[in-house]
Amino acid sequence: MLYSLVYTSRQNRPFDAADLQSLLQSSRLANSQTGITGMLLYWQGTFVQALEGERKQVCRLADAISQDRRHGAFFICSRHEIAVRQFAGWSMGFRDLDVAATSGGRNDYVEPDDWTLSRELIEGNPSLVKKLLLQFGSLQGQPVGA
Repeated sequence: MLYSLVYTSRQNRPFDAADLQSLLQSSRLANSQTGITGMLLYWQGTFVQALEGERKQVCRLADAISQDRRHGAFFICSRHEIAVRQFAGWSMGFRDLDVAATSGGRNDYVEPDDWTLSRELIEGNPSLVKKLLLQFGSLQGQPVGA
């Protein structure tokens, strides 16, 4: 049975474009080797990620991320068994919402001036996080990443 885990965390130090690219490259390689798929959103220092795969592998990765000194305020929004992967084929799909907001790119689902992705918002409505991941993952039906 497959397992899904969705978490959020805050950066403990600023991430620039090169840092994000390095994180993506190493994570995609590791995820493809362990059979993990998922989607990562980055917005104003907040990471939101869905991980899917064998329960043991997903939990091991989530534990490693929670211990990573680059992350703080690690919070699990949901975790449960799933029948089908939501992000099949993506070792890690990715959207940088800061870039979308500043470059005139499509940002139909998040209005940064209207709300902040806070722990209070997530704890009060954890399904919102999964909805955001799914919406960005399916923008115009195009693959989000390798």
